Amino acid sequence: MYRGRHRKPLNRNKARAGVLALALSVGLTVPTTTVHADNIRNPDATIQAAIDEQLAAVPGGVQVSPNEASYLQGTVVIVFPEADGFVPTDAARRVVESQTEASASGTSYKYGCPYGNRVAWYCFYEHIDFRGRMLQFKDCASGQYGVYQRFTDWNFNDKTSSWVNTSIRLIDVYDNLGPSGFLWHEGAHSVSRHVGVGNNDRASSFVTKCGGNFGVMIGGTPLS
Repeated sequence: MYRGRHRKPLNRNKARAGVLALALSVGLTVPTTTVHADNIRNPDATIQAAIDEQLAAVPGGVQVSPNEASYLQGTVVIVFPEADGFVPTDAARRVVESQTEASASGTSYKYGCPYGNRVAWYCFYEHIDFRGRMLQFKDCASGQYGVYQRFTDWNFNDKTSSWVNTSIRLIDVYDNLGPSGFLWHEGAHSVSRHVGVGNNDRASSFVTKCGGNFGVMIGGTPLS
């Protein structure tokens, strides 16, 4: 991860917890992969070892492509980068959102974060400039308060350096569990190539407010 000058002291309250039971919307489906089962393991031993380590650290996931591990019926996905540091976007390395989505518009990517005609994601990156491992979400609970999630549940605590939000969700990111210690806000359809030295490698939790602001960008740079 990018090492800025600011490093916060260890917070004992951030010991990794078990996987958080998230409030999921009804009717979610498992993404359909275009990758043949025989080719699902990554031929790069270093990348495959990183995926195996992730699945061991966070039980309940499944490798769905040579570069991806999926959790909670495909609503949380962690994507591992290629040798150049960027996550892949080709069909041989990434899953298709769904057959319906693929036939409607295909899947597009913004710095590796997927979006389409019906579904958009918000993604967090391990390094600045959208490099390194990428943790992507699309989940949202009903109600005005959104859904609270923890990076500690996904082996991604204190690791975020950049982000992309292709959705109309509004995301508030926090330094601590609880949540507390506000760090930054992610507006709809926006990106940030670096969260700033003061916020780098500090994120431990976030709250996603469902419904969004329907395209009004508040935090980050507008998608182009």
